Amino acid sequence: MILSLQSTGPDYNHLRANVQIPWNCEYVEYYVESINVRDICVVTDEDYIEYYYEDPHGFTHDTHRYQFKDSYHVKPEQFRNIFEHVDPLLGQVMTVAVDSTLRLQLQMNLTVHFEEITRLAGLVTGLQHEGGGEIYDAGDTITFERPVKSLYDKLYLVSKQGQSIQSSVEGKEYTPSIIASIDYPIREGTPILYNFEMYGKPIKNIMNTDSFKQIELELVDFQYQPVKLMSPMFVTIRVNPADTPKMKLH
Repeated sequence: MILSLQSTGPDYNHLRANVQIPWNCEYVEYYVESINVRDICVVTDEDYIEYYYEDPHGFTHDTHRYQFKDSYHVKPEQFRNIFEHVDPLLGQVMTVAVDSTLRLQLQMNLTVHFEEITRLAGLVTGLQHEGGGEIYDAGDTITFERPVKSLYDKLYLVSKQGQSIQSSVEGKEYTPSIIASIDYPIREGTPILYNFEMYGKPIKNIMNTDSFKQIELELVDFQYQPVKLMSPMFVTIRVNPADTPKMKLH
């Protein structure tokens, strides 16, 4: 049996469906056969960078906040819009440059305090380890990490019906239930058309039939966080009757 599923908005990365099993069996085996995804935002309208700065006399000025919009890419030339804030009395707070490896360099014209940087804002600018109260003095030049522009080269489909795995990302432990692992270099505006039988061995799962009658899937990024899609994703799942799993004796 083949299930052809389509997500609906506004959370296009999330899919829920009721399934009618045509066989009189206690267990089924299933795996994701293909997925079709496009319009993946690398940064969203919920992302921002906040910092404040001091004048030469040590007096602090109000927090400056750069608010991102839903975007499929963030190019290095956009860094100036983000960081080259001009104070009407003190002038430009930071001067932006990009080195030969595309890493952001900031020359501090004033003392700058980074207050808060959301996860995606940090990844696309290279400031993913900032935003914890870091202070940079006037005259400092800081080279940050290389931006993660290919944020979705690695995606996962996770499900309550999957098998949990142990994973560590940035020192944090996760136990996601992964039913599909997607390795697919993304070019701007290019959809992901991924057939697991063609590109690699699909992840097969056996579970109780009653537990499979309502399935729930979510598309997440390499840090197991939900991605934002601007259009539906399409998932094809193949389901077969299965024998009762044998108990492993140790």
